[in-house]
Amino acid sequence: MKRWVVIVVFFIAGISGFLISLYVQHANKLNSKKYIQSEIVLHDPLSFVSQIKNDPKAGEKIYFQYCASCHNSNPIIPVHAPSIANKKAWKKYRHWSMKKLLKKVNAGIKAMPARGGCFECSDALLIKAIKYMLAH
Repeated sequence: MKRWVVIVVFFIAGISGFLISLYVQHANKLNSKKYIQSEIVLHDPLSFVSQIKNDPKAGEKIYFQYCASCHNSNPIIPVHAPSIANKKAWKKYRHWSMKKLLKKVNAGIKAMPARGGCFECSDALLIKAIKYMLAH
């Protein structure tokens, strides 16, 4: 009799473990689909650039899409980039020619990636973003 009790207990434990693993696997599949979908929806640079091509606020939109991560007052990426609100930090850049500023942005400055990370942006769009940052 004791032997049957042990067999039944192990059988119930095995079935329970199997059912729990199926549930966890199914829940993970549902969650991963959600994250993959939101990733595709949130970052589509080609679509973003095509939408702002003739937009008078293109510079501002590029700033918030690409530059604000490091240059905002409270950056989400703290790499000691000059804050857009810090007039003193931007003083030297205001004296540079637009050609020199664009050259620096194209090459990247310190931790900033080339083209500020906006590889899809044309030079004209980058100039709009630079002008927006210098004006604020």
